[in-house]
Amino acid sequence: IESKEGDELGISEVKFVTAAPGEDVPVPDGFVMSDTDLCKMLPDAAGGEGEEKKEGGGESCYMCVKKAPVGGDEPLLVDLAVVYAEDGFDMGAGYVTEKLPTSACEAFASPIFVCTKVQGAGKLAADKLAEEAAKNAEMAIEKELEEDDSIMSEDRSVEEIDLETDLTKEEMLGLEQE
Repeated sequence: IESKEGDELGISEVKFVTAAPGEDVPVPDGFVMSDTDLCKMLPDAAGGEGEEKKEGGGESCYMCVKKAPVGGDEPLLVDLAVVYAEDGFDMGAGYVTEKLPTSACEAFASPIFVCTKVQGAGKLAADKLAEEAAKNAEMAIEKELEEDDSIMSEDRSVEEIDLETDLTKEEMLGLEQE
């Protein structure tokens, strides 16, 4: 995508807007609206482009996109997924999950979600998961140390415990049997 000034543009945000029959579609500031009413398109069972919906009169739903310069300050979308799922679905992994408006879901007879990811969101999500895993591991170790009275007594720390490291195989098997 190129701007009038010749700058290369990408998509930074996606929104879905609706309007009742005969009303103007409210396009958010800074966004460009698509020409296709999602509520009037049916998927073609043969895998084609689809066909105009025969019945009409219901609410319209349009996709709007916000464009931003590539390499600018505003992060751009790097992925977009359309998912048919149950209510409450969340893609996770750095994606922002948004359910399509009711009119579009009704037109396709299913809850539909659009999941978008911006530059850097995957790394942030991975970092957050790693941080949570480290905290969970630390809590598990602390809990195990607290519960294991056979290794530590109340008056001794881990550093004070002398571990026997030169046992023979037979001595180790004998300890396991005890």
